[in-house]
Amino acid sequence: SLRCAGSTPWPPCTHMGATGYFLHSATKYAFLLSVGEIWAGNDTDLVVRPQDHSNAQRWVLEPAPEGHPGRLLRHYLDGRAVDVDDWRLADGGNVGCENSVHGACVGVSYIFPLV
Repeated sequence: SLRCAGSTPWPPCTHMGATGYFLHSATKYAFLLSVGEIWAGNDTDLVVRPQDHSNAQRWVLEPAPEGHPGRLLRHYLDGRAVDVDDWRLADGGNVGCENSVHGACVGVSYIFPLV
C-alpha cells in the first residue's frame, strides 16, 4: 500500500463515492517554461470517468505543508496536484491537474470530511 505521513498506510484515493466514476487526468511530467509561473504548460484536464484501472486514475493523499490544514491530492506518477484555478471553488469554475505544489499550497490543499 502507499504510505504518507510516517507509517500510516493510505490506499490510493480514486473513488468518487458510489457513482462508479473516478477522477481521471492524463499523466504529464513537469517541464519548466517559466521560473515565475511553474504551472504554465504543465496542466491537464481533470474529469470523472468510469473506472479503467489506468494510472490516469491513481491518486495519493499527502499532508499539506507544515502549519496548514488539509491534504494534497496528487497524481500518482507525475506528482501534480488537483488545483482550483484562481483559488476560487465555485459553480462554473475550473479545476485541473497542475504542477502547482509550491509555497503554502493555497488552492491545492483540501480537508476531506468523513461521511
